[in-house]
Amino acid sequence: MRFLLINLLLILFVITSCSEQKHQLELSERVDCQPFLFNMQQPFSDNEYNMSFPLWFNDTVLKQQRIKKIILNAFPASQGVDVSENTPKQKKVYLFNDEGDLISAQFEQFYENTNVGSSLFNYSTPKDENGFSRVEEVTDSNLEEHTTGPYSIYEKIGYGSKVLRYRDKFSGNQLFYMLDKKNWGALSVDSILNPTAEDQIVLGTPLMPHKSYQVENIVKETNGINFGYDNTGEFVQEISYDAYPFRTKRSINYDNNGICIGFVDSMFSSKGFMNSEFTSFETHAGLPVKIIRETRLNESKSSCFHVETIEYFFWEVN
Repeated sequence: MRFLLINLLLILFVITSCSEQKHQLELSERVDCQPFLFNMQQPFSDNEYNMSFPLWFNDTVLKQQRIKKIILNAFPASQGVDVSENTPKQKKVYLFNDEGDLISAQFEQFYENTNVGSSLFNYSTPKDENGFSRVEEVTDSNLEEHTTGPYSIYEKIGYGSKVLRYRDKFSGNQLFYMLDKKNWGALSVDSILNPTAEDQIVLGTPLMPHKSYQVENIVKETNGINFGYDNTGEFVQEISYDAYPFRTKRSINYDNNGICIGFVDSMFSSKGFMNSEFTSFETHAGLPVKIIRETRLNESKSSCFHVETIEYFFWEVN
């Protein structure tokens, strides 16, 4: 019996040692992620409509590459990825100064090659230390009243060591950023913020959120979004969206050099898996030039493609 016990202990020791060695090997083989044009926790989501926090692009990349203008053309869904003969359904134009600060953003909608809508946002100040920038929407003087569409513009209420407070210019709903992890509990959030069911609560900073949600009756969270980062805390690895009865998991993909090459969105319902959307970036000279989204339906071999092309204009080198 004693001999058997000794053998079992030796086996456990060997298994544990091998597991630890394998774990250390995996850690040593992990690739360090590299700065990319997109801050991947920000674009390709509702954050694109929050015009007061223009954090969609990486400031370092914009400045190093001396990017002056970016044009994204989104094309209608098709059965292939060749869009050379198609007309875009949407165009996004971003202008930057030579320091990488956003000057303006314009979004145009097209139907059968006709412009059917346009929104222009001008930025009067660079982003502050929290990513907030004063922005004004240039409205059509022919419109009798303002229509915001999907876009949000916030006013700064106040900054503190615990929380950043903003108010939606049109709806009046508040946006809170809880900065200190010590105050991320439900009771602390309620006592410090006293939020309504329409207010948005973000745990973390505007650039690096860890969780976003709304709350009812102090503890009932709704419309939750959770962000998972790598060991450095700088590059997002996974984002999950909960909007009952659906849940979407986004996995960010990086190549062997640590460059982001795309992401996968998998949607689930209470009955199980529904569909997946595979998004990939085609790059040239270190910058993405085409975004390809392929949607695969459950139990279907056919795919539907959404394609965006990206054009760049650069500041001249003195």
